[in-house]
Amino acid sequence: MLDSFSEIIEVMGEPLYYNIHGAPHYILKWYHDEEHIFKYFRKIACQECAKVFVVEMCDPIYHKDDTDLDGAMYGDPPRHGSGCSAGDTMSSDMIGKLTDEEIDDLLKTKNDLESADKTASSTKQTTSDDAPKKSR
Repeated sequence: MLDSFSEIIEVMGEPLYYNIHGAPHYILKWYHDEEHIFKYFRKIACQECAKVFVVEMCDPIYHKDDTDLDGAMYGDPPRHGSGCSAGDTMSSDMIGKLTDEEIDDLLKTKNDLESADKTASSTKQTTSDDAPKKSR
C-alpha cells in the first residue's frame, strides 16, 4: 500500500499525475516533454472501483532512458479514499499509454504555467526598472 496524500489532495484537488511512489504532482517537471510523457506516462485503474489514474512509471534519477515499459506493472494504485479501501492494497490494472490528446493536455498545462511565470517575471522586472532610483 502506498502512502496517503489525502491532506494534500483535499486542499489541492486531483493532481495531473502521480509519480512511481504514488505522490500527487500538480505541475510537470522541466524534463517532461512529449517524448518523455509518451514513453513513461501510463493510465492505470484500481481493480476494485476502476478509478483511472495517470502515473509516471519511472523516476528518471534511477532509470536509464532505454527502460522498456512494455509489460511493466505499476503495483498498488495511489491511495484514493474511504470508498475503496481494498483497492488501495490491490495491484492496479494497466490501461496503457496516454493518447495524443491527453499528452497535449498535459503539455498545455506546462506551457500555460511557463507563460504565466514569464509574464510575472517581466512584470516584476518592469516594476523594478520603473521604481524611482535613490541618489547617494
